Amino acid sequence: MSSPISATARSDPRRLLWLRWTLRLLTAAALAVDAYIHADLASTYDAVGTHISQGTLFRVEAGVSAFAALMIIVAAVRAVWALSALVLASALAALLLYRYVDVGVLGPLPNMYEPAWFPEKTAAAIAEAAGLLTALSGLLILTLRPVPRAVPGGSLGARVRRSIRTAPSTGRASAVRRALSVTLVSSHRPATRCSLACPARRWTGCTLPRRLQEGLPPGRA
Repeated sequence: MSSPISATARSDPRRLLWLRWTLRLLTAAALAVDAYIHADLASTYDAVGTHISQGTLFRVEAGVSAFAALMIIVAAVRAVWALSALVLASALAALLLYRYVDVGVLGPLPNMYEPAWFPEKTAAAIAEAAGLLTALSGLLILTLRPVPRAVPGGSLGARVRRSIRTAPSTGRASAVRRALSVTLVSSHRPATRCSLACPARRWTGCTLPRRLQEGLPPGRA
């Protein structure tokens, strides 16, 4: 039984692209909210702690969250998705832990026990929880449907068009097959669903018209 993510990817690659960008923007927004709240509250907690104050920890959290928010927009690779999820999960875990458990002093870390909710704390918890879900979803989608890498020599369609233009009319079918094979082999995309009897049957993501998939030049039966 196929997953909703893979079904979306098969139905329309553009929907998957929109979904990826939506998750990136939502995760970045959650990280930005987390960064702002921690930076805003840092001065309030400067007096908590001796070796390392709670305010210092809040500033570190704000900096890391801001960095992760920037990276998820610039380059949403697996490592960045994992970093975003880790930052949000650790912030949410610490918030809930010190809200309900009096941990006490842990080495140089101060006792940050605070058994109360207030608007900024609630907003931070909501942002961290929502951002954690979007970050994990983005990581899952990228794992199941990796972004295709650039193929040397141009895109698949460009290689096929060049092969059709340069090949003699009698050898166009074989030229198209060679272009398909070379391009698709170099993309390293293991196939599962293409059932057409052509070189593309061993790879997923083939978007060529059926005539080209079968190795025939356009306009010929």
